[in-house]
Order: sequence, then C-alpha cells, then structure tokens
Amino acid sequence: WYISGNHDDSENLAKSLGLEHLLRGKELYYEATLGDRSIIFLDTSTYEVSQTQQQWLREILQKRTGTVDIFMHHPPALVGAPFMDQKYPLRNWAEMKALFLDYPGEVFVFCGHYHIEKNVHIKNLHIFVTPSTFFQIGQQSAEFQVDHYRIGWREVVWTEDAFQTTVRYID
Repeated sequence: WYISGNHDDSENLAKSLGLEHLLRGKELYYEATLGDRSIIFLDTSTYEVSQTQQQWLREILQKRTGTVDIFMHHPPALVGAPFMDQKYPLRNWAEMKALFLDYPGEVFVFCGHYHIEKNVHIKNLHIFVTPSTFFQIGQQSAEFQVDHYRIGWREVVWTEDAFQTTVRYID
C-alpha cells in the first residue's frame, strides 16, 4: 500500500502504481485490509487533510470501536522538533489532532515527513515518526541542521492483538 507525501502528485502516484481506483478526485486516501486489520491511509500531499477527506475519516471512525491504525505522511500534531514544527508542519495539525483525540479508542499513526525518528504519545494518540530514506534532521534546533545521512525506515509487524515497530538504519 502507498501514501503520497508533500513532494508527490497523488494522481501520478496512483496511476504509476495501478491505484487509480482508489483516487477520490485528485486525492489518494482509502481504507485497506491487511490480514484481519483495517488500516486507514490518508493523503497529505497538499500539506493538509482536506475537509472532504476529514468527513470521510469521521464517518469511518463513527463506525469503529477499539484501536485505529493510520498511515499518513505528515504527523497530525506538533512533535517537539522545532525546525519542522515551525516551518513545515501539517497545516491543519490542530484540527487533525482534535479529531483523533475525540475518538474513544487508541489511535496509532505511522508517519514521516520530519526526517527524524520519534514517538509521541498524547492521551489516546500515538504518533510514530519514521526517519527519512535520505538524511535526518537535528531535533533540537529551530534552524535547519542535518543530524546524519543514515537511511532509515520503520518496520511494523501486527500480531493478533498488538503490534511491534522497529526503526532500522543503513550506515
């Protein structure tokens, strides 16, 4: 499964990967089944989650109970990395954070965009920020600074009633 990020054109991505049937207008967001889990994939290629997409998400969440697993490019909250939080956050992060905090169950969001490895937990919202496959940004500075050039990715493995996630790097 795929999601588009801020450097992607969702329509071109969907067409090149044979996912045109998942496009909703010019956005690529959908729900998919992986084993016995239903996973939500959101499109943040425009630096926000559109109102149409939010309405679709609200309708899905109203039908759900228990935990929800979401993949999206941008974190749905500020995560304490000053440069990215100030310069390049999801434009409507506060709206998305509130939407997820209103959900009665646990919400697990797997995302990237910040070029860092970080886990943030706010009440029922658990955000797992995945490092970049290019370079990692320093997490302490309000100015841009490269921390290192190790390629990173996150592995997520679901079991019957839980999941494990591991971040891996190539030196």
